[in-house]
Amino acid sequence: MTYVPPTDNPSPEKLAEFEKTDPARALVEYANRNQVADVQRMLDNGVNPDTRVLFDIGFEKIAETALCTAAANGHVDVAKALIAGGASLEFTSEVEFTPLLNAAAASQPDMVRFLVNAGADMAAREESFGQTPLHKAARLGFMPCVVALVELGADRGVYDNAGLRPQDMICLQAGGKPEAREKVREEILEVFLRAELRDAVAAQRYADELANAPVLQRNLKPLKPVRFGRG
Repeated sequence: MTYVPPTDNPSPEKLAEFEKTDPARALVEYANRNQVADVQRMLDNGVNPDTRVLFDIGFEKIAETALCTAAANGHVDVAKALIAGGASLEFTSEVEFTPLLNAAAASQPDMVRFLVNAGADMAAREESFGQTPLHKAARLGFMPCVVALVELGADRGVYDNAGLRPQDMICLQAGGKPEAREKVREEILEVFLRAELRDAVAAQRYADELANAPVLQRNLKPLKPVRFGRG
């Protein structure tokens, strides 16, 4: 799935005009096009990477940031330049999607891993439904993003505003034929079940270590008291 922001795909001449009249718009457009050198040039010219740019899509107006656009398109090199230029990992688009939420909802697993490793918050929620990146990836049936988030330690037990966990909504909004959706649903469910099993094994191992701790303590020889004298 390729994310395309609400843009009229301006010509090079129009982009050059934006650079003078609306540099933040030019930055978002360059981020969308994966034009790293132009993104860097705009940043070097002092454009604020966290500026929300308003787009009129006819029936409503929405706002996007350069990093949210790059994240949803999977443009990792652009994202690197923007973050190095001061872009916030948690500054949201108008619909309260962080860059990580955008990446997860647009099936961009490499971007998901990059943003999390850069410090993005996997517990961030969008406002409408209170869903995290893992909720979005599971709901849309984006297996690679689910795998990435689970491996990176995303909270699998968090509830959204409707009281649902990510694994409760697997493929509820996925596209494709029913047979294909069911296959993906089963594969994603297995990811969650395997993670639960790993947690259970780790918890049992920890419990066993605690149970054996008194035995270990009894086997330790007591230390001789230390006496302090004068001189």
